[in-house]
Amino acid sequence: MRANLVWRDPRSLLLMGLAIREMLTWWSGHPFDMEVWIRNAYFVSGGISPYNFLPPVSGLSFAFLNRSIGSVGYLPLWSLTLAALFRFYSIVAGGNRFVLYFLVKQPGVLGDVCLGYMLYQTVLKCGGTRYAALAAMRFWVFFPFGIVVSAVWGQFDALVVASFFYFQLAERPVRRCASLAVGIFLKLVPVLFVPYLALRNRSTDCKTQMAALALPATLTLLIFSLANWDFGPFTGTLTSQVLGRVVIGMNYMNLFGTPFTYPFFSRIGYFYVVIHLLWIPGVAVASLVALRLFPSSSMQHSTQALLLILVAFFLTRWGVNEQLMIYLFPLMLVDVLVWHPERRLLFEFTWILGIIFLAVRSDLFLVFAGPVFPGAMDLAFRLQDINNPTIFVSLYYAAIYLLGTLFSIFLVQIALVLIHPSRDSTPWLLRPVVRRKAPLSILSSDGEGDP
Repeated sequence: MRANLVWRDPRSLLLMGLAIREMLTWWSGHPFDMEVWIRNAYFVSGGISPYNFLPPVSGLSFAFLNRSIGSVGYLPLWSLTLAALFRFYSIVAGGNRFVLYFLVKQPGVLGDVCLGYMLYQTVLKCGGTRYAALAAMRFWVFFPFGIVVSAVWGQFDALVVASFFYFQLAERPVRRCASLAVGIFLKLVPVLFVPYLALRNRSTDCKTQMAALALPATLTLLIFSLANWDFGPFTGTLTSQVLGRVVIGMNYMNLFGTPFTYPFFSRIGYFYVVIHLLWIPGVAVASLVALRLFPSSSMQHSTQALLLILVAFFLTRWGVNEQLMIYLFPLMLVDVLVWHPERRLLFEFTWILGIIFLAVRSDLFLVFAGPVFPGAMDLAFRLQDINNPTIFVSLYYAAIYLLGTLFSIFLVQIALVLIHPSRDSTPWLLRPVVRRKAPLSILSSDGEGDP
């Protein structure tokens, strides 16, 4: 009985989720991204611009120890946050590097837990039952993909998504503007939604979106002026974000970067320039379609529209990082629990395929063990080294290409279902073996009704 009460209590669920994540923070990390955070924390705290190649930090770095690596491609809020955390670490940690690893993951971890609460509130606001709201929270609190990305990998996208959900929930224009501005200031992904949100209601919404864009831009200029940082490297990193730096990602674009296909397509003039910029018209077209199909400012229309824009972005982007799925899965979850339960199977198999891709991409999570087991990290690097082909390397890339293509197929079906809601949402790949659209257990009712 006591366990049942805990299972139904939002505060207990959030504390359980926080405890799970904290146990994974201090000893794990993505070799490249965590090294970027560590070097940012150290050098930016000393006044050095984060938009440069930064060398290893003695006693703190655990990967790429023999070379400098490129730094962040975001606006400066995240780097300044890391610098503040390093100042705190310098005072309290006594030089223990694992304390710094723990600290730099806290924004992402807390954002991930807050996202669980935001999902709970969103489902309630959208008219869902309390049971449905608890189901959303439970799903996210124990969602392996989200746990790995925030607590193990060290990414903070959940914090951006939580701020965006708060933007959707807030009633006052000032709070809506501030929450959206914070999300953009952390990462530029919410900018994808601004054209749709601004044009949907050309009076109030447009003013909010424009102010939310202006605040991070103004603060960025002010920070660069006060810190005397050079804009040259900064514009270079933003350009790389526009073009897409990731060679391997969660879509079919991987197929254009293989050793077999690249020599052929590189002979076609401007092919790779065009394909790197394809996401811009892709998002623009998706936004126009969303405005036509989902013109109101209701939560239901907003969720459908944002899903359509995201899916278009993923299908036209050169290289889709795994952490970008943190923007997709919560929106799909709310949609399934409140408006379209018939899409549950499509949602379930989309996130399951995402977890499989994440596991394969990280060599069954070996790559994240670098802080405490450098040998495991080095083994993972060898298994991914395309310049040293072995049977394992060949199998690794074959699996990546296959999974990226399969994920793209799921994305295409999601887009078609969003455009034509009456379509059968049973996953295409499962129709030969699935005769009925039965939900999987993770989101199914426990048979006890609403608590």
